[in-house]
Amino acid sequence: MSRVCVLLPVFNREAFIGRALESLRVQTSKDFDVFIHDDGSIDNTVKNIGGFFATNSELNYTLTREKNNQGQNFARNHTLRAALDSGIKYDYVASLDSDDVFLPDHLRKNVKFLDENAKIDVVYSDCGLDENAKIDVVYSDCGLDENAKIDVVYSDCGLDENASKW
Repeated sequence: MSRVCVLLPVFNREAFIGRALESLRVQTSKDFDVFIHDDGSIDNTVKNIGGFFATNSELNYTLTREKNNQGQNFARNHTLRAALDSGIKYDYVASLDSDDVFLPDHLRKNVKFLDENAKIDVVYSDCGLDENAKIDVVYSDCGLDENAKIDVVYSDCGLDENASKW
């Protein structure tokens, strides 16, 4: 049983999806499944995904598709629903945007941190890259007081699907 499900919504990302998938392939922990939802891409995104997994069959993935673009939140919710409907009970959910990458030890470090800190429910990281793919800025503080209570309201176990599209 995999401990982590990785949610990967995509839409017209043929130029980026290879890097995102490669960042999953090189994870130091392989204890994850990938759930991808294509939100009506009209480029070669789906072809690139198929080609990647054809040569990297050691990775577990599920790909679902939408005929028409419904928006990023719809696609992310769909990946979460596919993970929940898979019948596998995951310990953690990770989200990877199709134009982003995980560092090689991202999943291992986050699982270790959450395992060791039972009172913490969410781990978030973000950084920006310059035009040469060098780390430009690391966002380590979202400006919240450590004692702040954060209420996140989800619509049907997900994000508001009425938000703007990609």
